[in-house]
Amino acid sequence: SSQRGVGLPSMHTGTLQWDVSYIRSEARPLKASAPSLELDGNGPGDINNNNSNNGGGNGGGRGQGRDDNDGSSNDDDGDAADEYNNRNNKPEILSRLRTWLDSAEGREDIITYGISVAIAVLLRTFVVEPRYIPSTSMYPTFQIGDQLMVEKISGAWFKRRLSRGDVVIFSPPQSMIDVMENEYGGHDMKRGEALIKRVVALEGDQVQVKKGKLYVNHEEQRETYTKEPNGANYKFGPVFVPKDNVLVLGDNRNESLDGHIWGC
Repeated sequence: SSQRGVGLPSMHTGTLQWDVSYIRSEARPLKASAPSLELDGNGPGDINNNNSNNGGGNGGGRGQGRDDNDGSSNDDDGDAADEYNNRNNKPEILSRLRTWLDSAEGREDIITYGISVAIAVLLRTFVVEPRYIPSTSMYPTFQIGDQLMVEKISGAWFKRRLSRGDVVIFSPPQSMIDVMENEYGGHDMKRGEALIKRVVALEGDQVQVKKGKLYVNHEEQRETYTKEPNGANYKFGPVFVPKDNVLVLGDNRNESLDGHIWGC
């Protein structure tokens, strides 16, 4: 028992586990009653031992007060440091930017970025333009969400004439806007939105849709790209396409707002 009292394990195997648990149980009050150390101000080597349960003593009071003051002081120091950093971040960023602009590397980057942006703008304006399909009027040729690159060179620069069967992208004509406002009470087209249709007749052509089939100059057109196997379910014409005009229809004939509604 004297060995257990001083926390020494028994040499007998049968009592080793009991002795360890006893030592652990004895360690708890030792940890709970560990003395707090405090300088009493008399010198760097003087230490005042006060039990944490004796908080009413002068030494304990001084220690608690010092802790509170230190915490608020640290908070004030942290706020002051943050405010200082915030004030100095912007000048530091501007200084680095100015240094980068004055360097040879910075000037080279600016020239590279400028040339890249200029080329992109020129290509989009005069050469090709990205577009997407917003409706089913050209189904099954194009589906909703399909991405297209519209070529602009042949028409704008080389004045290539349109042919029957060409797919074109164009701004809504005024005749379409008038029909939508007068017969449908307005339109929901966004500014800059374009239409995509197929050219079926050119200037001077006589066009007619009868019994679901398209006739150009009295000849039935074989259209393998349309959705409807039996053709359109409406009648149109006969009409003559005016000069400098074309007639466009959607491949999805029965669900397309196109030339059979607003004309050529």
